[in-house]
Amino acid sequence: MSVVPFDTLAFAQKLEQGGFTLEQSRTAASALADAFTDSVATKDDIKELKSDIGNLKGEIEAVRMELGTKIEAVRMELKAEIEAVRNEMAGIRVEIGHQIQASEQRTTIRLGGMIVVGVGILLAANFFA
Repeated sequence: MSVVPFDTLAFAQKLEQGGFTLEQSRTAASALADAFTDSVATKDDIKELKSDIGNLKGEIEAVRMELGTKIEAVRMELKAEIEAVRNEMAGIRVEIGHQIQASEQRTTIRLGGMIVVGVGILLAANFFA
């Protein structure tokens, strides 16, 4: 931080005029000068802070935009993966449908064969009986 201009002599003199002793006024002036030096910001300090804040705002905006771009890329990638899974599920659904149809067809043929054999056995039993 920069040093704040502070007239310790004038301050000490005013304290003496107000009833302070010479030692009290010097000590108070010195303490106040130290406090100003350590904790009071100057206009230049404030300008520097404003500049730093402006730079940080720019950096934050750049990071925000970069994150937005990355999030959008991840979103598009996820959307593509979801679409691929949907397509794969549709293919599996079709394949399962074909397998069910084939199974039904084999079951119908077997059942028909068993009916023919059953009818044949009944006719043979009836014919030879």
